Amino acid sequence: MTARPPEGPKADFDAEGASEAPIPRPPSAKEVDRISEAQGLITDEWTGEPGDGSPGNDPPPAKT
Repeated sequence: MTARPPEGPKADFDAEGASEAPIPRPPSAKEVDRISEAQGLITDEWTGEPGDGSPGNDPPPAKT
């Protein structure tokens, strides 16, 4: 039976036991501008945030 590596946030790994994982690079200034522009296109309908009035204060629909 093979030994299991330590698990969890408190697992201690030495240099030999640590796995090689790629470290993501931060976005460039151009990418940040593109993301900010795209986020500006999100509307209240998408986010679910209330518009001008408070939710639930609309009058009930008229009965026909």
